[in-house]
Amino acid sequence: MSKKLGVCIITGALIAINAAYAVPAMQVFKSNAVAVASTEVTTSQAQPDEKDAVTLSVSRATIGGTDIIAPTSIKVDANSTVWSVLQKALDDKNLDYEYTYNRKNNALYVTAIDGIKAGANGTTSGWMFNVNGKVIEDSPNNIKAVEGDKIEWKYTKDGGKDIGTN
Repeated sequence: MSKKLGVCIITGALIAINAAYAVPAMQVFKSNAVAVASTEVTTSQAQPDEKDAVTLSVSRATIGGTDIIAPTSIKVDANSTVWSVLQKALDDKNLDYEYTYNRKNNALYVTAIDGIKAGANGTTSGWMFNVNGKVIEDSPNNIKAVEGDKIEWKYTKDGGKDIGTN
């Protein structure tokens, strides 16, 4: 196991433990999205020249099935984060998600997407993300999403080995 992956797994575990004590209950969201005049999420692949957009995908390939969200173009602004981009896409698709949040550390950990939960396929299974192919060792709410980024969320069964993070 690489040192970076070990740090990522330990950080995720600590965030989950801290969040369990800092937040009395897991946050569960069932989207009640309302249509608005300006659509922020489209189902087309983002093009490099597309203004103010990132490409987001959510994959469960390690456990079979199709992508939960195929590569999708999402508009971003100066306040957008990896987390806010994921929330926009999940809400638009009316998909459930769960996460824990630790206020003390401003750390967020995604514990489930579309019913697929961290820990359901072993102690090192869960959701990981990368930006432009690089695994980030920080909370998704702390990472800015900027025009042209490619954000990928992937479910791993073995701490990232099966999705090529080490």
